Amino acid sequence: MKAAEGACPRSAFAAGAIVVAYVAVFWFLLPAFLIATGLRLDTLVPVGLRPEGAVLALGWGALAGGVAIMIVAVGQLGFYGRGLPISHLPPTDFVARGLYRMFRHPVYFGYTLAFGGAAVLVGSFWSLTFSTPLLLVGWLSYVRFYEEPVLVARFGAAYLEYQRTVPLVVPAVLVRAVSRAAEPLASALHRVMDALAQKTILFRKGRVIFVTEGLFVAAGTVVFSQQLATLFVVQGLPRRHIALILAASAPAVLLLTRLFWWLGNRDGLRGQPLHGLKRVGYVSWGSPVAFLAVSAAASAAWNDPFLMILDVFVRGMFAQYALGRLGCLTYGCCWGRPCGRGGIEYRNPEAKVVRLTGTTGGRRHPTQAYSSLEGAVLFILLNAAASPALPAGFLTALAFMLYPLGRAWIQFHREHVRGNGGPFASALAICAVIFLAAWVLLMGLDPKAGPASPQAWNLAAFRSGLALWPIMLANAALAFFAAGFHWKRIGTW
Repeated sequence: MKAAEGACPRSAFAAGAIVVAYVAVFWFLLPAFLIATGLRLDTLVPVGLRPEGAVLALGWGALAGGVAIMIVAVGQLGFYGRGLPISHLPPTDFVARGLYRMFRHPVYFGYTLAFGGAAVLVGSFWSLTFSTPLLLVGWLSYVRFYEEPVLVARFGAAYLEYQRTVPLVVPAVLVRAVSRAAEPLASALHRVMDALAQKTILFRKGRVIFVTEGLFVAAGTVVFSQQLATLFVVQGLPRRHIALILAASAPAVLLLTRLFWWLGNRDGLRGQPLHGLKRVGYVSWGSPVAFLAVSAAASAAWNDPFLMILDVFVRGMFAQYALGRLGCLTYGCCWGRPCGRGGIEYRNPEAKVVRLTGTTGGRRHPTQAYSSLEGAVLFILLNAAASPALPAGFLTALAFMLYPLGRAWIQFHREHVRGNGGPFASALAICAVIFLAAWVLLMGLDPKAGPASPQAWNLAAFRSGLALWPIMLANAALAFFAAGFHWKRIGTW
């Protein structure tokens, strides 16, 4: 009896500690982080937001409405479900009444609404337009890829039906209307992706094989090199410096992406010829590391601003990334999980996904196309945002805060979420590290603009950069050979 009596206080204490931890994180640390990020962006890129009149009323309305929704939703979860909206103290009964008939996650919805209202009340434009969407994306990803699979496992068919009939955030009728409107474009894109998925081989002659991926990687290298040359001219770098940076970039990317692949697969390569060096493989994480290394070397050699050089790299690298990922689509690497309607089918027996899984057909998420789209959006956004009014390093911080968010979402749709061993096994952990590093950079930037600030692209600089075409073509040839050449069979040199 004494042992049983002693267990209850410990259980109550543990439950209380969990509640305190959750309150500390979600009511103090997370809002502080989001508001600090928004206020820092307000300092670096000032945009006025005055909480007056109707704006003030909207702010108070959103804050009060969000808090009310949370209170009611938590109460209903406790009363009907006998639990809390806490992963370690979950409800034991399925709740699909009250606010839960309108949205599947009213607590998160109310929290986001309240935060947006608070952002308005403190007059922080970027807390409203950047931090609030960041919060929304964060919890949507959490419930989509972690919480709802747990709820399906716990409540089975009842929760699957609940998912089908109750919207996550957007009403189902609006989702259906948008889907119908986008159907023609979606069908056309699907046909293009499906056709690319069958084009693994570019040409074959005897034992020499070139895959189509090499063509896309080479095209991306040309666009990337031209963008770098143009922007370095705009930033005032001497032509000799630009030529050396371009000449170093392609070999550095090749070396680092190859090294990351080898480190991530080293356990499975033991006992193979030359420890797997005859196998073809690259990992894209090596590219930003290569650009970081080249930027540091150039800055040390010529005393050019390090962050200015890095800003130029991020304004070009995502064009290369977007085209290179289309090459991945043709090769069949980085493939997605099985899915239903809207996926692509690999029917080509030489595609990597078919060779490694031994299965053809079956629809899969076109994760390579998702990545390509992310790269294209970032390329456009970063170059559109470039302005002499911005401090050096701002575009780099912005790029590496946004990129890991999209990459993490894509990673959840890939079949191998956790990788295959080694120090770089978890892409999600790398995403978190990159995001936090970019956030630290953002918080430490000198807000003053100057000669190292990002300058606008112009046609005269483009023409001047064209003079370096021999280096650009050499880089493209190296990229084409490294990503496209195979010997005897696909996957080996």
